[in-house]
Amino acid sequence: MSRSFSRKLIITGLAALLSVLICPFVQAAEKGADLPTSFEPDDFRNSQRSDSGLLPYPELGSSENEGLGQLELNLELPAPAQPDACWHELIERLAADGLDRQWLEQAFSRLADGFNAAPMKIKLQELYRIKFGKKNKPGQDGAKQKARYLPDVLTEGNYRRCAEYLEQHMDIFLLAEAEYGVPKEVAVSLLMVETRLGAYMGRQSALRNLASLAASTRRETFYPYLPSVAGNRQKEEWMQSVLDKRSKWAYNELKHLLSYARANGVDPAGIQGSIYGAVGYCQFMPSNVPVFGADGNNDGKINLFEPADAIFSLSNYLHVHGWTAKAGAAKQRKALLAYNRSSAYANTILKMAEEVRALRNAEAENSTRNKDAI
Repeated sequence: MSRSFSRKLIITGLAALLSVLICPFVQAAEKGADLPTSFEPDDFRNSQRSDSGLLPYPELGSSENEGLGQLELNLELPAPAQPDACWHELIERLAADGLDRQWLEQAFSRLADGFNAAPMKIKLQELYRIKFGKKNKPGQDGAKQKARYLPDVLTEGNYRRCAEYLEQHMDIFLLAEAEYGVPKEVAVSLLMVETRLGAYMGRQSALRNLASLAASTRRETFYPYLPSVAGNRQKEEWMQSVLDKRSKWAYNELKHLLSYARANGVDPAGIQGSIYGAVGYCQFMPSNVPVFGADGNNDGKINLFEPADAIFSLSNYLHVHGWTAKAGAAKQRKALLAYNRSSAYANTILKMAEEVRALRNAEAENSTRNKDAI
C-alpha cells in the first residue's frame, strides 16, 4: 500500500469521525433555535410568591421530553459564543444575587435572539386601554359586554376530546381526584383550556421572554408603541410604575427558572413556554413549581411536560386555593379564579366539565343498553 493512499485513508477516517461528533451538536442547536412568534395575550397567571426550596425540574434530553428543544448542560460543548450585549446588565444583577456568572453567560449565549420587547409591549398596551381608554356605560352604543365564556372552546369536538383524554389517563385522574377532591372532569377541562390537552404549551423561549420582561425597566424603550405617553407627565409616571412592578415580578420568575435549571443540569435556553414564561401542560409560572408542583407518577421529580405530574399539580393548586369535594360552588369557582382571574375562564371550565360529564354518562348508558340488548 502506497504512502499517499494510506494518507487518504487516514484523512477520510478523520473526516468521518468529526462528522459523527459534531453533527449532533449542530442539529441540537438548530432545534433549540426555533422560536415561533405567536403570542398569548393573557394576564400574568398563577404567579403567587414562592419562598420555599427547589423541587426537581424536568431533565432535558430524556425520552419523555422529546420535542421540547432542550439541551443538557453537562455536555462538553465547544466554547460558547458571548451573550448578546443586551443581557450583560441582567447577568451582572443575577450574578450579584448568587447565580454562577460563567453558567449564566453560557446559558444566555445559547439564546437564538436578543431582547424581545413584545411581552411588555403587549401588557402595556392592554393596561393602557384599561387605564386611559374611552369607557362606555353598559347598554350604550359601542359598549362591549363581557363574554360569559371563552370563544371557540365549548364545542362538541372538544367535549369528545376531553372524554377520550380522560379514558386514556383515567388512572391518574382518579388518583388525583381521590387525593385533592378535584373532579376529573374539571381537571381535564382546565387542561383543555390551558393548552388544548398539551397540544400547545407555548413555543417561545421562557428564558428569553422572562429575561426580556425583567430587563424592561426604561420607559423610553416603549414610547414608540404608545406615542401619547411621551411628554405627558401623568402617563409617563403610570408607565414607569407598570414597568417597575412587572419587571420586578418577571425577575423573580426568572431567578426561579434559572435556579431549577442550575440545580438539575438543564439548559434554561431550551425550556419553551408562553409569552409570559408559563410552562408545561398546566402552564405554571416557575415560582409555582416548588409550591404547588406534585409528583403524580412517583418518579421523584416534578415534570410539568408529563401528564401525570401536570394533572396532580393543577389539582393540588386548586385544592390549596379552596377546592374540596365538599366545598360549595362559590368556593370552587373562587379556586378557579385564583388560577386565572377571568370570569369567562372559570365559567368555561365549569361548563365544559358539565358537558364532558354528561357526554360520558350518555355513552355509559348507551353501552349498558347495548349489552342488555345482546
